[in-house]
Amino acid sequence: MSAVQMVICVFVMEHRRPVEIGEAEFLCAHPLEAYTRKLPSATPELPASVA
Repeated sequence: MSAVQMVICVFVMEHRRPVEIGEAEFLCAHPLEAYTRKLPSATPELPASVA
């Protein structure tokens, strides 16, 4: 199960300011803001023993 499947709503903030808010699956598939589009590449991969 991925983090997107476990989360219902996402509130994205950049420099303490709200950037986007929405349903997790939709926001991950259709981010409007450049900052939100960059977030998946900033997420570290967990080893299989932890995930």
